[in-house]
Amino acid sequence: YHQYSFQLDYAVSGGGSGYSAPTFTAKQFGSSYTPTLGTSLTTYWLDSGQSWSVTNPLSGSGFNEQWISGQTVSSTVSSSSPATAGGTLTFTYQNQWKVTFSQTGVDSSAGSNTVLTVGLTPYAYDALPSGVYVDSGTTFSWTSTVSGGSGKQFVKTGGSGNSPISAAGTYSATYWTQYQ
Repeated sequence: YHQYSFQLDYAVSGGGSGYSAPTFTAKQFGSSYTPTLGTSLTTYWLDSGQSWSVTNPLSGSGFNEQWISGQTVSSTVSSSSPATAGGTLTFTYQNQWKVTFSQTGVDSSAGSNTVLTVGLTPYAYDALPSGVYVDSGTTFSWTSTVSGGSGKQFVKTGGSGNSPISAAGTYSATYWTQYQ
C-alpha cells in the first residue's frame, strides 16, 4: 500500500470574468477539492493507482466563454491518470470565446474558394464556423475578393467585428457580386 504526494497548481491567462475555479477530483473515493481562484492547491495525497482529474474546460459567464487547460507536468509525474509517482502538476487555463461567422452575398459559384480565414484555417462560403470556441486573441480575416468562376467575383463591401477576437459574438461580412 503506497501513497504519493501531489501538489497541484493552476494559473489563468487571458481576459474575462465570471468563470468557476477548476476542481480536482480523486476518483477512487469520489472526493474533490475546489480551490479559491488565485491560489494553488496544497499537497494532496493519492493512493497508488488512484485516478484523478481536473475540470476542463471551465465554464464562463453566459455560456459564451470557456477556459481550456494546457497541462504542464513535471518530469517526475506521468501526465496520465492513475497516480504512479509524486510530483507537481500544473494546469494553465486559456480563455476562449464562443463566436459565429456569417456572410451574405457569396453563393455556391464560389465553390471551395476561401471566404474567411480564422487563425490559419481557411473556410469556404458554405463551411463558416458557427457557435465555436476560439482562443482569445485569435485573428480572422475576410477575403476581399472571392472568385465566383468565369467572369464573376464577389467583392467585400462591409463587415462587423474586430480582429483579434476579444469577445463572444457574431462576426459578419457583406459581399457584392461583380461581372466581367
